[in-house]
Amino acid sequence: MAVSAPDPSRRAGGVITLLASLAIALLTLRPSHGPPPTLEGGYLATDLLLNIILFFPLGLGLALLGVRPGVAIAIGLVSSTCIELAQLWVIPGRFASVHDVVTNGLGCALATMMMARWSTRARWWRLLAPFVAASVVTAWVVGSFLVLPAPPVTGTMWGQWGHEFNGVQFTGRVLAFSVQQMPIPDGRLPEGERLRDLLAGADTIRLAATIISGSAEGRFRSQVVSVIGGKQDEYVGVWQRGRSLQAHFRAKTGTVSLRSPWVRLEDGLPGAAGDTVRITLAENKRRIVLTTTYDGRVGVSSLRRSPDLFWTGFLPFEFAAGSDNWWLPLLPALPTLVLLGLATHRRVITAVLALAGALLLGPLLTGISIPAWPVLVAGAVSIALGVRLARGLGL
Repeated sequence: MAVSAPDPSRRAGGVITLLASLAIALLTLRPSHGPPPTLEGGYLATDLLLNIILFFPLGLGLALLGVRPGVAIAIGLVSSTCIELAQLWVIPGRFASVHDVVTNGLGCALATMMMARWSTRARWWRLLAPFVAASVVTAWVVGSFLVLPAPPVTGTMWGQWGHEFNGVQFTGRVLAFSVQQMPIPDGRLPEGERLRDLLAGADTIRLAATIISGSAEGRFRSQVVSVIGGKQDEYVGVWQRGRSLQAHFRAKTGTVSLRSPWVRLEDGLPGAAGDTVRITLAENKRRIVLTTTYDGRVGVSSLRRSPDLFWTGFLPFEFAAGSDNWWLPLLPALPTLVLLGLATHRRVITAVLALAGALLLGPLLTGISIPAWPVLVAGAVSIALGVRLARGLGL
């Protein structure tokens, strides 16, 4: 009696389901240690998107295994509920929420519904593609506005010199701290309204601090200087992590519950304690520049304010830009351009115009920097990949 060969789609479904389950367990069931990296609140928009993406492969694998859509969605919801209960009662450093269950279930549902209608993909994708293309271009343009500097924080403003957060404290000493040449004390700012006016009317925002360096050890960020206000939102700050300095200006991404980027200067601090270090931080529409001076040495790190920076707000961790990780913003940005290629694959001219609109329209409207040439090249490659993928999938 002949034995039939296993269905390749079911075999692929089993592999995808196993890998998806392992990834979900790895990312959700491990304890979280250490202090939060900033004073900012939750990143709801980031969490929502990442939760959908996290459970999408699970729904895809279950669908390939032949699991009915309703059952697959139920598996996703039950799995997510169990994870949230474990995070609530068992796993230290984790926070459970209802919206995690809903968005995880939505990711599973999207995958299963897509696979259920896979045989008619060419028809429904032809209807959906214009909306997808317009959404991607719109997201890039809106992102250009959201990477602009945020308006000054509302409410009482405070200066902070080396405060302790979750058991981590700067071991050096702050000698002076100013923003827009206005001295910032350690405590409530008596001239908070004046500082707000200086910040609101400035083309360039400047921070300056003079410190005595402390220990260069430590895995977590420790605050050097910050200006905060409102609901303990940090507007601008400089933090230490080992010998690196990491500076933060609040961008408008924070107003929509996305992370604001950081700029990192490796070896921005001396290896030994007791040296005098001068720190300057300058921000305008086009870039953020962090500079330190000590022992006759000058260190500079610059962060280009371009539309691809917006997508770093969707990373599952804070992005601190340095010379060794310039490519990191591409990880969440380029899949959107692959999707744009999928949506415009029938018309080459439309694909080129859509790519130009996504990468260049925002900077022209806002005055921020045009993406660096590696982003432009990678964007063109992503569009081409999307076009080729669409044809391979029969869209």
